[in-house]
Amino acid sequence: MVTNKAHHAQVLAIEYAKTNYPQYFREVPVTKRTEFNLLSPTQENELGNRFWAESMTNAISTDLSEAQRRLTNVASKLVSAAEPLVGTNAPAFDLRMLPDTNFNACCHFGGKILVNAGVLHVVRDDDEFSFVIAHEIGHAVARHAGETLTRELLRQKGIAAARFIADWTAQTRAQQKIGDLAIKGLDVASVLAVALPHEREQELEADHLGLILMSMARYRPQAAVDLWQRMADAQSDTNSLLARTISKYCSDHPPDAERVENLKCWLSQATNSPASNAL
Repeated sequence: MVTNKAHHAQVLAIEYAKTNYPQYFREVPVTKRTEFNLLSPTQENELGNRFWAESMTNAISTDLSEAQRRLTNVASKLVSAAEPLVGTNAPAFDLRMLPDTNFNACCHFGGKILVNAGVLHVVRDDDEFSFVIAHEIGHAVARHAGETLTRELLRQKGIAAARFIADWTAQTRAQQKIGDLAIKGLDVASVLAVALPHEREQELEADHLGLILMSMARYRPQAAVDLWQRMADAQSDTNSLLARTISKYCSDHPPDAERVENLKCWLSQATNSPASNAL
C-alpha cells in the first residue's frame, strides 16, 4: 500500500510539473518519452555555437574535402527529414568530418556534429553511413545534451548537499574521513546507478530516432541492422560473464548485440509509412 501511494504521489508530482512548467518537461518525438531539461533550445544553440567557434577554427583539409562533401550530402537529406519533428525549435545543425581514423561520431549542443573519417572505412554504402549520421541527429532532435547537463547539475547539487551534511555532522577527524569515503562512494554509486543507465537509454533512443529519420530520408533502414550486426560480430569477447556484466554496466553505451535486437524491433515501424509513424 505504501508503495502504491508513493507511486501515485510521484505520478501526481510529475503531472503537476508538466502542467505548470511545460518548458522543462518535453515529449521526445517518436518515442514519446518525457524528458526533464532546464535548458531552452536557444541556450543549447548558443552553447553549440560557442563550442563550434572555439573548436572548429580550421578549414577542411584537402584530403577530407570529398569525405566532407559526402557527409554534407547525406546529412542535408536527414536534416530535412528531421524538420517536422523539431518544428520551430530546430537545432542549428552543422556537421564536420574529422581526420580521426577511429569509428566514432558525436553530437554536441545545438546539433553540432563531428564525424570521424574512420566511419567511412567501416560503412559499405550511404545507407549505412546515413544511420551513423541519423543517430547523431537523433541525439539533437531529442535534445539529449541539454537533458544530460540538467541531470548532471542536479547530481552534483545532491553530492554537494550530502557533503555539506557530512561535514556539518562530523565531530572528529575519524568521522570526517568516514564522511569523505561515504561521499566518494555516493558519487560513484550515483554515476553507476543513475547517470550511466540514462546515457545508455539515450543511445538507444537515438538509435530509434535515427532509424526513423533515415527511412524518412529514403535510406534503407535494414542497413542500420546490417552495420551494427557487423560491429557486434567483430567483437571477440572472451571475458567471463561477470567481466562482461561489469563492462556493460560501467559503459555509457549499450552492448552492440542489444542495439541490434532493438533495431530489429523498430524496423517495421521505420519501413511502414515512416512519416506518419514518426509524427
